[in-house]
Amino acid sequence: MKIKRGLGKLSSLFESAVVVLISSLFVISIVFAATTIGSNILTDGNLDVNGTASTTSATSTAYIDIGVRPDGGVTLVNWAGGDLYVQDDIEVDDDANIADLLTLGRATTTRITSTAAISVGSFFTSPAGFDFTEDLAVSGDIVGNNKVTSTVALWVGSAGTANNINLAGGDLYVQDDAEIDDLLTFSRATSTSATTTAYLMVGSDFTLPSVFNYSEDLSVSGDTVLNDLYVVGGSATVSTGTATTTLGLLVGPTQGIGTTTLSVGVANNATSMQNGCIEMVKNGVYSKIYINENGTALVVTVGRCKDGP
Repeated sequence: MKIKRGLGKLSSLFESAVVVLISSLFVISIVFAATTIGSNILTDGNLDVNGTASTTSATSTAYIDIGVRPDGGVTLVNWAGGDLYVQDDIEVDDDANIADLLTLGRATTTRITSTAAISVGSFFTSPAGFDFTEDLAVSGDIVGNNKVTSTVALWVGSAGTANNINLAGGDLYVQDDAEIDDLLTFSRATSTSATTTAYLMVGSDFTLPSVFNYSEDLSVSGDTVLNDLYVVGGSATVSTGTATTTLGLLVGPTQGIGTTTLSVGVANNATSMQNGCIEMVKNGVYSKIYINENGTALVVTVGRCKDGP
């Protein structure tokens, strides 16, 4: 009987132990599956979460590292002062406010705004006038698939001085050369030097003479005022359809009283001497006027100047 009673006590003790063991395993499995923290966690070391963690607010006075932390030399953060490192993609569905520098390897956005400056590419020395206030700096090329517009001005070059424009209302300043491979149209142009291998047309379009072949030619539809005109290796043709009572080619003073000179020929020295000759046409026949050999009289005769006296 004593043995039976002893076995009964052991049986009750074993049952209690089994119940406690099963309960402990159940609690451990629940804790492992999900843990809800109703208050703060304070730790002087690291907090590692191997699974999923969700929070309504996370704060760190040092840094927050999302993903596998890389070697220290491959990032721009110093892991202090409130840094955020994200190993892979990041999506922000609302505003993101960055008070200091934001560095991206690549960014895709429908809109980006900065009241300071946006810099794309590596840092470079910005030209004068770039004050990092609402500015955009691009160290590489810029490609626009549509129109590129400025309501103020465009400046091409890293230096220079805009002497003739006020950089407002749609001005364009080019520090060095500009090449236009097709038609360039001006309402007004001022230049100290203009060069073209095709032609330069000033004024509205009009009927051009047959000698105008659009190769190294100049066409002016209105008046032309020249201080000096030199024609080298070619000819100067003035075409006019005005009536006989209207001046077609005028050589005269601009103002005041003086002497107007029309000089034909060159008499600088013996090596560059050119005799003067004037051609006129009457009823399809050429006549020429030149000075006789003695230089004492004018000779008027039928013929062309190119045929000689």
